[in-house]
Amino acid sequence: MLLRRFLLTLIGVFLVSMSSSVFAITQSQRNIILGLHNYIREQYHLPNLVWDMNIEKQSQEWANTLIKNNVLKHSNSTNNKWMWENLYMITTSEKRIKSDWSDAVIVWTQEWQSYDFGTNTCNTGAICGHFTQVIWKNTKRVGCGQALKKKGSMTTIYWVCQYDPPWNYIGQKPY
Repeated sequence: MLLRRFLLTLIGVFLVSMSSSVFAITQSQRNIILGLHNYIREQYHLPNLVWDMNIEKQSQEWANTLIKNNVLKHSNSTNNKWMWENLYMITTSEKRIKSDWSDAVIVWTQEWQSYDFGTNTCNTGAICGHFTQVIWKNTKRVGCGQALKKKGSMTTIYWVCQYDPPWNYIGQKPY
């Protein structure tokens, strides 16, 4: 909770009020996403990631596919060079959506609470792969995409981040 307050104070609260079904990542959002990833990585003395526009394009294409099919699932196509990705989705009836990229990255990185650094395992029944991908030492680049759909009074947003090189292998330590 303290991390969340710090980050929200650091970057401000961004409210999304889009009506189109696909909306591109802005430079401001790139800065937020990259800043949050690198802030977390710095806590583990890891090198910063850089933003990759090609990965962004591919992430955007996958976000578009998710919104079109109304499903949250990882891409696993053999055409997909980026074999690991973090996904986040919300559906709300609120007119002004009070969720943004900071929420997605915070949810992914709060998985550290279930990760046992000594044994390199995740607590039984918990998920840690989003967190370990963010802090994977060999990962150098990230790119993300987002898509939004309104249906009646409901709005759904999908957020996708993909990483290169794609690490996060079971049994290997992230750093």
